[in-house]
Amino acid sequence: MQIIELIDEKIEKIQSKTIILLSIVILLGLVIRLYFTPWDLPTNSSDSFILMIEGIEFSQGDFTHLSHRSLWPLFLSGFFSIFRFENYFEYMTLVRIISISVSLATIPIIYLVSKEFVKEKYALVAAILFTIESNLIENSIFGQTEPLFILFGLVSFYFIIQKNQRYQLLAFIFAGLAFDVRVNGIVLILLVIFALILKIKNKKESIKKIIFGIIIFSLIIGPTHIIQPILQDEPIFPFIETISVTVSEDTKHYSTSESSEKRSSIEIIFNAMKNEFSHIFRISIPFLIIFFPIGIIISLKNIDYKEKVLFSVILISLLVAIFQYTVSNEFRNLFFLIPFFCIFSVIGIEKFTQKIEIKNLFLILLIAGLILLSANFLKERYNIDKEYFLEKDNFGKYISNNYEGNISGNMRLEIIRNMSDLIITSSHFNEKLAFFDPGITMDSIPQLMKYSKENTINYLVIEEYVIQKHFPIFNKILADKNQYTYLEEIFDSKNLDYKKFKAKIFKINWELYNEL
Repeated sequence: MQIIELIDEKIEKIQSKTIILLSIVILLGLVIRLYFTPWDLPTNSSDSFILMIEGIEFSQGDFTHLSHRSLWPLFLSGFFSIFRFENYFEYMTLVRIISISVSLATIPIIYLVSKEFVKEKYALVAAILFTIESNLIENSIFGQTEPLFILFGLVSFYFIIQKNQRYQLLAFIFAGLAFDVRVNGIVLILLVIFALILKIKNKKESIKKIIFGIIIFSLIIGPTHIIQPILQDEPIFPFIETISVTVSEDTKHYSTSESSEKRSSIEIIFNAMKNEFSHIFRISIPFLIIFFPIGIIISLKNIDYKEKVLFSVILISLLVAIFQYTVSNEFRNLFFLIPFFCIFSVIGIEKFTQKIEIKNLFLILLIAGLILLSANFLKERYNIDKEYFLEKDNFGKYISNNYEGNISGNMRLEIIRNMSDLIITSSHFNEKLAFFDPGITMDSIPQLMKYSKENTINYLVIEEYVIQKHFPIFNKILADKNQYTYLEEIFDSKNLDYKKFKAKIFKINWELYNEL
């Protein structure tokens, strides 16, 4: 027993050196991210790639594609102005490094935010939970927008919960920056307004501060969300229009389904809610699911201003996410919530450890167990078939070197990033090739051909793996090629001796098709 007490005492002394411990946590986060990043593979995220291209455009003085999500590519463009490369792969490597760095820079912020709810050592535990969270690790190594969005969002939240009202201005500023990264940053502006109403009892003063804050917020988002759309004769806040069209009675079409089955607005929203809550469960695995509910129950028993704001950011985010899920069934719609799940979890951990005599030793063992659990989870979950992706990338290189014209299929990224010359036009692409994805809602060959004719498509690329998940329409072509005489099979990936990747290229004979 004396030995255990001695160990506990030594741990207590170590914990007093916060800066050193926080630096160790950041180093841990760096090691994990570097280890799991597939540096020899290009990213398979179309969003990451397109935003990277926009960043390159911005660094060259071309702001044609300045839009409501441009802060991330603008952020990248600063680095691209310094570091210039001859191919997309090298640019993507730099994007990954930047994204990982932003993710690591968020660790001290989650620590500071958590300190507002729990004691210092438990705030360190929250920082560790954030650091080893598998979804955020994967997201950061893909070079997507979430790391910067979460960073700005957490900073805004930190200023929101401060008692000093002068910090509210900073909360509005960072809410605007977060909104410029991802449109679900609307959560933060709603949260700041709600917090001011809670904090300021004088209604007139509250209204004045809210109006002033909204003006500051509008000035920040104005260039990309208002001025630029007007100059380009495009709709202001296009995401709102997208949502309204998706859930309208005229459309009745759920964009993330694999069929063109018509659904009512109520069905669309219900399905969005179902997907949202299933994803909440998924992001709670492997370790948040244990302590997160405990933290919620404890916070409800001792709720004050800060807890109210904490609950509010969760609830507002969930409500906003429902509308996001009507147009996009993406797992990362909820990633912004993960830091707050971590905070609730450490509230639960703090309460649980109060009943244990050897608190510090328990925390060390708990953290060690969670790190091992997270590492194993990452290893099992993100077991990438490198051979398949390398062969797919090589096939993209083959197409870019041997074909000209408009191509439909799911090979856009692989083709573009393997072009011999790094040429970016106002449409993002090399002029020699154009790419059109039929989309998951196309369910008939006549519909496919109508789409292809409208876009003057010359070739169809049909990949075996992708069509099983997203392009089932192409199965009809593969099953009975003789039925579609206007489609000529001109290439099979078997000719390149691939072991994993399987695809075929069909040339459309428009003369034969028009005769039908």
